Amino acid sequence: GKYQPNTGKTSCIDASAGYYVASAGQCSQTAASCGYYVATTGKSSQTACGAGTYQSNTAQTGCISADAGYYVPSEGQCAQTACPIGTYQPYTGQSGCAAASCGYFVNSIGQTTQIPCPAGMYQPIPGQAHCNPALPNFYVPGPGQCNQTPCASGYESSGGAAACTKIPDPPPASSSCNCCNCEYCNVCWSCPGDSGYPRTSTQCKGRKAHTTCGNHGCPN
Repeated sequence: GKYQPNTGKTSCIDASAGYYVASAGQCSQTAASCGYYVATTGKSSQTACGAGTYQSNTAQTGCISADAGYYVPSEGQCAQTACPIGTYQPYTGQSGCAAASCGYFVNSIGQTTQIPCPAGMYQPIPGQAHCNPALPNFYVPGPGQCNQTPCASGYESSGGAAACTKIPDPPPASSSCNCCNCEYCNVCWSCPGDSGYPRTSTQCKGRKAHTTCGNHGCPN
């Protein structure tokens, strides 16, 4: 903890704060390394910065707490590390980062918060960088959801939906098998026992479509 750089002296000098002297009979003091510090004078060793703190410079008397969004995993470190994608850290002086919760994501490094998945999207797995769109005939009604929900019977949705919509009712049954007017001349109308609504000629299940307006009755 003491040194003497000059000859002919009757005493030694205490090592300065930020420096140390490891053994007797030394002519100089040694600066604390990066990742270490010496808090007071007259010390014979340096002290490692603890986990969650770091020191990037030499000859220092203390350490620096890791910033929010960063961490220091072990002692004696010269630098802090950004939290990786899929994780975040809202506090300073931490030795690790938190994984994004299900229903949330973190898509860049060094983040202090997680982001909720928007309505229409979900994420069932923690620690992810993105969210999944709801599949067709499923929906996600609000933000921060871990799962998608199937549409109720009689309802449907496209992909990435926040809600389902009612499936339209089929057109009403025709009252006869006649070609009613010229607008429908190439439409095959259902006959008794069929499902009861107009079908195009490509959906006639083997029947012929009406080809003229004067053609009445069920086609052959």
